[in-house]
Amino acid sequence: MRSVVIIGRKSIERMLGLLCIIAATLIFGMSVKAAGPEEVAYVYLDEDVVGTSGVQNIVVGFQKEEMVIGGARLFYQTESGTEGIVEAAQILNNTVLFQKEGMEEIGTYQITGIAYLDGAGAEQMILFAEKGITASFQVVQDEALFVPESGAQVETYSMNEEKQMVQAGAETAETAISETLDEAGVTEASTRNARSGERREVIVAIGAGHDANHPGASANGLREEVLTLKVARYCQQELSQYRGVRVVMIRESESCPYNSTSSYCLNQRVKDAKNAGADLYVDLHFNSGGGTGAEIYYPNKNYRPDLSEEGLSVSNKILEQLSALGLTNRGAKIKDSTLAGPSGQYPDGSKADYFTTNVLAKELGLTGIIVEHAFLDHGYDAAKLQDENFLRQLGIADATGIAQKYGLVKGTWQGNQYTDVPDGVWYKEAVEYVRDQGIMFGMNDEYFGAAEPLRRAHFVTMIYRMAGKPQTIYTDRFLDVGNGLFYTEPVMWAAENGIVTGYDNGMFGPSDHITREQLATMLYRYAKVKGKDVSKRGDLSKFPDSSYISEFAQEAVSWAVAEKIITGDQGEINPQGQANRAHAATMMMRYTQIYGK
Repeated sequence: MRSVVIIGRKSIERMLGLLCIIAATLIFGMSVKAAGPEEVAYVYLDEDVVGTSGVQNIVVGFQKEEMVIGGARLFYQTESGTEGIVEAAQILNNTVLFQKEGMEEIGTYQITGIAYLDGAGAEQMILFAEKGITASFQVVQDEALFVPESGAQVETYSMNEEKQMVQAGAETAETAISETLDEAGVTEASTRNARSGERREVIVAIGAGHDANHPGASANGLREEVLTLKVARYCQQELSQYRGVRVVMIRESESCPYNSTSSYCLNQRVKDAKNAGADLYVDLHFNSGGGTGAEIYYPNKNYRPDLSEEGLSVSNKILEQLSALGLTNRGAKIKDSTLAGPSGQYPDGSKADYFTTNVLAKELGLTGIIVEHAFLDHGYDAAKLQDENFLRQLGIADATGIAQKYGLVKGTWQGNQYTDVPDGVWYKEAVEYVRDQGIMFGMNDEYFGAAEPLRRAHFVTMIYRMAGKPQTIYTDRFLDVGNGLFYTEPVMWAAENGIVTGYDNGMFGPSDHITREQLATMLYRYAKVKGKDVSKRGDLSKFPDSSYISEFAQEAVSWAVAEKIITGDQGEINPQGQANRAHAATMMMRYTQIYGK
């Protein structure tokens, strides 16, 4: 049976960085006909919201894998009725990429159909309305671009012979979309910035496997715990040349970081990575047992499939680099637990991974992979590992694969890196402070966006970073906060701790501009959660607009005035005024200088 999914953008970190289903419509019937148009399997939209000068990537995949496509055109219609055509930018097997550049007008753009040349050179036409396919996106002015997207888990459904709906085909869709976008040069970095409105600092924790207390494999005069430390250092050195990444070394000498001789060491390494705010934990190892080449173990698809997808993606990137050094590519692998019962299960009852690195990292909410570089007991591999320069190349290969996965580019931060933060401006110190503290980043490497209004989702995310990204669980507490978004965990954690309560209508309003009194209230509640003394109160009567402060914000604003976190806006509190990014940076700096993180 046939099925179609309409897919919108979610997060390139979750499916080579790009997947979010916004609707699913079942199309089923007889087997594919020998003549006539083939059935559409999915329609993918890279962005829910695009700026007028932006680019929308659209991927259409067909059911028949072996079909031949000689060319294709996509048809769309704007909200005002204007019709347009987009020629195919890339054709990969049964998948076609279209890139719509430059938008004629703001409003809704509806994808209405596709025409393509089949293997016989005949043009076939599919009108989406006739197939029950609805695919659309919004176009806004560029200055209003940073609007959080909605999203859900990737799901593809079909009907089996018993006329029951079953989940099927998602991996095929993901692979085709990933390959097509990757081949066309669509990078993770660009979509990540468009999604969150900020440069996303990637935190990578590098673990040099084994140590003096926990020795690893040894053969041909080589010791695993010595080699892993060398490769880890080379990897750190290489990654440090990239912008937008912070590297955390879990072991920096041959001794055990915890002077332990038990399994406590292995568990604590992963916990230290989590405590450092890591997105990725890379556990470096070498192999033995008669094989040859490199292999990487990444987490299975149970419990947190998003972390499995990320692990597979970064593993393949690293393996490409390692195989370029002459090592046999043994592949990215999954190994499930062999334990029976709860001991071998994740909290949801699904089968757990075998290796502690994969299991514990997943349970803590980060991606953990194990890189087995080569075999110490294989002559070919061992001969290479005797060369210090080859060990350096291994570290560079690991770093390069990680950089490619996260779209990192080389370069160093300059003293005044942001074009809109000149010397002498009142917020310069604050901007550089929150950047260096890992609390707030620019919209890109050159532009901080000081005058841009700040949205509620962004400020909650900043507080969440300041708190060290504590673990949380998703619930449907707010109608407009779906799972898997860049602000999902921050909002869930803040709601659990009473830092945010949302609106009376059940919404959180992630894309709403945050007001100055809301900003003060969230900081005030955060300070209380951290056990800080927030008893100070300021004199609000000296501000002529103090009567405009909402009841819920009275205590918080009074406290913020007393602590000089708020000093006034041209002699007024301006409680209902929109806080911009420079205001937020300044208030965050003042708060942390008084209370710490």
